Amino acid sequence: MRTPRRPAYRLAALAVTAASAGMLLPLAVVAPAAAASWTTLADVDGARPQACKVPAEEGRAVKVRVRLVNQSPQTADATFTVRRGGSLVDRTRFSTEAGQTTAVRVLRVPDPRTHVFGYGLSTPDGGLGDTDALSYIGRC
Repeated sequence: MRTPRRPAYRLAALAVTAASAGMLLPLAVVAPAAAASWTTLADVDGARPQACKVPAEEGRAVKVRVRLVNQSPQTADATFTVRRGGSLVDRTRFSTEAGQTTAVRVLRVPDPRTHVFGYGLSTPDGGLGDTDALSYIGRC
């Protein structure tokens, strides 16, 4: 009895599919943290405070990575805060010249149910901010 042979084009298609999957999988696994999905919180003439969040090791806590991307033609300042009630728990400030991006800093939000994450952005033309921004920040 003779074993049926598969057409060569089917074997080639199977080989290409397997090779493609093998090449794409390492790209997804080794994507660097620097390629984080930054959430732009505001944009004033190119000055953009950005943040992304990751769960912390313990319980409900969240770590928020923040930076200031300033592609505007002027200086920009940003402040990121964590508050519980009216009390300041943690804060970081950035000031940058035109065309610069700051280093990344991390703020810890102990419990998003009781703490709020806010930010403020100011340029020579004005400023804005939000006092409860954690809910719309994407994961890193």
